[in-house]
Amino acid sequence: MVAALLAQQRWLAPLPGALANADRLLLCFPYGGGGASAFNDLSRLADIGIAAWAVKLPGREERGQEASATQIALLIEAIVDELRGVSVPYAFYGHSFGAGLALDVAHALAERDRPLPTQLILSGRMPPHAGYSPLLGAMDDHQLWQHVCSESPLPLPTDASCSFARHALGKLKADLALNAQLTYHFIRPLPVPLHILNGQDDPLLDPQRLDEWQRYTSAGFHSECVPGGHFFFSSDFQRLYSPLLTALNEQGS
Repeated sequence: MVAALLAQQRWLAPLPGALANADRLLLCFPYGGGGASAFNDLSRLADIGIAAWAVKLPGREERGQEASATQIALLIEAIVDELRGVSVPYAFYGHSFGAGLALDVAHALAERDRPLPTQLILSGRMPPHAGYSPLLGAMDDHQLWQHVCSESPLPLPTDASCSFARHALGKLKADLALNAQLTYHFIRPLPVPLHILNGQDDPLLDPQRLDEWQRYTSAGFHSECVPGGHFFFSSDFQRLYSPLLTALNEQGS
């Protein structure tokens, strides 16, 4: 059972309300600066027998007292190592930085001849060969914080120099540094179905090139866009939940 398998692990943990006796697992990879709590509503996947779990990154939420990770290779190795304890089928979902991390973890598993995810569901990201948008990296702290405020479904203090903003920006910039280390050293088509999901008004994407993700799978491929921007699910979580539910139901059929 999922709860027994992963209860003692540091990097992987269930979302609140996750099914304890599931025979399938969805592992979520948070976006840059974000934490696992962004995906709490995915615990509803219990309705189709799937336990929703998340990667727990240092420097946020219950690991908030730890320093942020600085080396992507060590982070990937830690996640791969803890996946050794999983004996049930698992799918990956990642958004933005999390999408890149999920893809690199999947390729690291392949390099080690380890069990692969049954499905990769990725959002908020261009295919690796197209490169990651330079937009965020070119912003100063004030511009970056204004971007964060504009994407947040909750009201945030607008002053980028306040303690809350500085703390949040520190986490985001740490993840942007990790994102820059994602070299996709292991990239080749994986025998894993790939489902790409994006907001149709995402400023970080070129919608004309999203179908180029197809070259990264030798199995099934599906790409779709839903209303919204980079965080298309922030104002209406159903925009994420419904496509995930469809994709995972297809996987289980």
